[in-house]
Amino acid sequence: MYRFSRAAVPFSPRTFIRKRLAAGVAALCLCLLVPACGGGTKAGGGAGASGGDQSAGVTKARQATDASMQPPTRISQTVPLPQAPPTGKTVVFLDNGYPDTKKIGRGIEQAAKAVSWNYVDLPFDGASPSALQAALLNALTKSPSVVLEAGYPQTVFGQSVIDAYKKAGVPLIPNSTYPVTANGTIVGTSDGVSNGYRNNYKMGQALANWFVADSNGKGNAVLESLPTFPTLQGIADGFKQVTSTQCPGCKVTIATIGLSDVASGVLQSKVISAVRRDPNTGYVFFDNGEFGVGIQGKLSTTGLSKVKVGGVSIQPQQIEDLRRGSDGAWVGLSEYTVGYGAMDQAIRQVMGLPLTDNNGTQPLQVLDKTNVPSADEWDLPADALAQYKTLWKIQSP
Repeated sequence: MYRFSRAAVPFSPRTFIRKRLAAGVAALCLCLLVPACGGGTKAGGGAGASGGDQSAGVTKARQATDASMQPPTRISQTVPLPQAPPTGKTVVFLDNGYPDTKKIGRGIEQAAKAVSWNYVDLPFDGASPSALQAALLNALTKSPSVVLEAGYPQTVFGQSVIDAYKKAGVPLIPNSTYPVTANGTIVGTSDGVSNGYRNNYKMGQALANWFVADSNGKGNAVLESLPTFPTLQGIADGFKQVTSTQCPGCKVTIATIGLSDVASGVLQSKVISAVRRDPNTGYVFFDNGEFGVGIQGKLSTTGLSKVKVGGVSIQPQQIEDLRRGSDGAWVGLSEYTVGYGAMDQAIRQVMGLPLTDNNGTQPLQVLDKTNVPSADEWDLPADALAQYKTLWKIQSP
């Protein structure tokens, strides 16, 4: 069983990362030239594989990459409601104040407005487990039809909180987390939760296909991985699945980092150390875009300017890097669409309809300098909410 207590911090990896990276910039600069900080594990290799197998894997990777580089035009949900949702319901969203969570909340708010529901944003201190539990109980005082939260595993909610929700008959729907087990009060499953392990696995596969195609089946990469959060482990698992089956000539070294590395600001120095240990390394990938902000400049100052950089959840700085000709690649994900997917689950729950697994993944796009977006923020499909409204049988004004 997954026990979140070993992480010491019970909140979304992406929201935790943003705050800790901002705090650790100074320390990170001082640690850039620190020697190696522990070995990684390797996946891929297979030096004895035939050239024919390698060629087939590269061809498959190129085909997958060509498809994933196209801007997505459709949301993942395809099942329409039998009729429009009832109006006047209330959805409460627990807001820990972090940027990614704010985006999810805005997506939920926009969707709630579209179906004429009341939206309550309930802020709390995201660094405090007791504050989370207090916020969960406070949400029940808002007469909610459903409560949504992002990033926190149900193991930290507390039995007294679960009992209170059960007594009140209020469903609680998590998103951006893993694992999720329905228990009558907690709604949804790991496969259906918006932006969980399954979504990250898919993004890891897309990134790996680009790597195999770009390197012509001969790439040597360092992949940073934060396994403390099982959601992020999905990225490493998806990446390794592609490289191990399609690229016998590739080498992938997993640079495992921990929350203490994020908090102390030494994450990038550990990644750079892993790159320097193998002079043939040509790529470095991050399981969260926040981890990679500013890494290209640091690689250049250590004589590693030719190493290509990429990862998941592209940030504005990385969009700008691609515009300037960076040779790396990033996967785009919209947190607003994560919010729409969570609201879709809430609507179906309130209407007594079966939940689908369709919201378990969101649209993505692999981005490099050949298809860098003109906007400073990746948010596709542009009409995602309108598509959900069509499924909800809501007429646009």
